[in-house]
Amino acid sequence: MDQIRLLCLFSIFYVASVVVGIGYANGADDGKSRMSYWNTAFPKSPLPSKAVQELLNLAGETSNTGFGKQALNLAPEIPINNYGSSKEETPAEPDLTTFFQGQDLQQKGKTVTLRLLKPTSNKATLLSRQVAKSIPFSSSKLLEILTYFGVKPNSLAAGLMKQTIEECEAPAIKAEGKYCLTSLESLIDFTVSNLGKDVGVYTTEAETDKKQEYSIETTGVQSIGDKIIVCHKENYVYGVFYCHIFYDRKTKAYTVPLVSADGATKAKAVAVCHMDTASWNPKNVAFRVLNKKPGNTVHVCHFLGTTSLLFVPM
Repeated sequence: MDQIRLLCLFSIFYVASVVVGIGYANGADDGKSRMSYWNTAFPKSPLPSKAVQELLNLAGETSNTGFGKQALNLAPEIPINNYGSSKEETPAEPDLTTFFQGQDLQQKGKTVTLRLLKPTSNKATLLSRQVAKSIPFSSSKLLEILTYFGVKPNSLAAGLMKQTIEECEAPAIKAEGKYCLTSLESLIDFTVSNLGKDVGVYTTEAETDKKQEYSIETTGVQSIGDKIIVCHKENYVYGVFYCHIFYDRKTKAYTVPLVSADGATKAKAVAVCHMDTASWNPKNVAFRVLNKKPGNTVHVCHFLGTTSLLFVPM
């Protein structure tokens, strides 16, 4: 089994590297052009943090494709992206704080248990737009995609790719716009068209990827907006960001400072709170975790992972 998995991985890395190489060969995806595109799109915005730059590969220093060991060996995360999901999902690690309620952010002494994976747990980088457009991305073309990248149809990698495409194709809920973006240019263009050219970009940053109990430093919690775009990095052979925007402005974002019980480990998390869940599927795992039912006064909050991005107008 391990030998089969290794062969599968080698084929993914080899074929996908050739594809990405096309973008680099024609100069469409070098570091200078990537950062230049970003700066042109957001001329008044502050330079994004180092963590954001690395996540988007703005420097163009690396071109990674394929699945890392963590993506293949860890159980899938709860699909917090797909609020209309009717699947009876269960948490990969039941003792983690997957969902919580808004008042918890102001509750003194409130603790949460998180495993904030390193951003490098998903190293696949976004393609250039020219290359991304040349590769199909749909469930109807799945076999063609797997063949193109040399992925065995019954492999774990194929299952992850199928799951990502299906999540991308699932319908949006009321007042939500959702898109899966496969190039840096398309991600930037989507942000500009919805939020304008003056934006701030946030991601969760942590000092350790070990499971850790944190206390919320309530005095440091800051609201950063209710007109937001959230982009989650998906498990795929190259970079794919599942991005959605909430047009009714009933979703609020916060930065949340966290500190371990001994004070030795800190994290700066980004949290999102959905203030109206009436249009969510009643079977969504969040309601089971919180012992609630959908409603326009039922709040569901969750932390963003270290491979997710949040954009807000400045």
